[in-house]
Amino acid sequence: GTVFGPSRVEEPVVIVDGRWTEIPGLCVSVTLRRPRDKVLIVYHTDCNPQSYFYEAHFTLFRRSGSGAACNLGFCDEFGMEMVSSDYVASSEYPVGIVCDVPGSVGPHRYYIAAKVKNMGTSTENPSVVVGYSGSISAILLPTT
Repeated sequence: GTVFGPSRVEEPVVIVDGRWTEIPGLCVSVTLRRPRDKVLIVYHTDCNPQSYFYEAHFTLFRRSGSGAACNLGFCDEFGMEMVSSDYVASSEYPVGIVCDVPGSVGPHRYYIAAKVKNMGTSTENPSVVVGYSGSISAILLPTT
């Protein structure tokens, strides 16, 4: 297949919200010629907690054409992966290998997003910093 990327993070970003925030630079675009074509996405990033009792979620989104973004995680609340701790860990490393079948021809943009959740120990969401390292690549797996 054809490889697109790797695209690397642009700069660290502080995640403070309970809504999905795109990680700058962790995006890749693929154009499909057949609706049955598959796309293998490989990504990794980092997660650096800024406080105790944190919970950070990571997911992969796909935006096809001018349509709405589709969260490819288990559900919109959870995403694909969660890291959490009662202590300030030095760092976490969310990774993923995902095979997607968009089902339509044309351009598809994939990007990594993160959000944090309030664990009930304060009035604020404990923040995390994401993007000191990370990359995303896409491999087009065409059908014949």
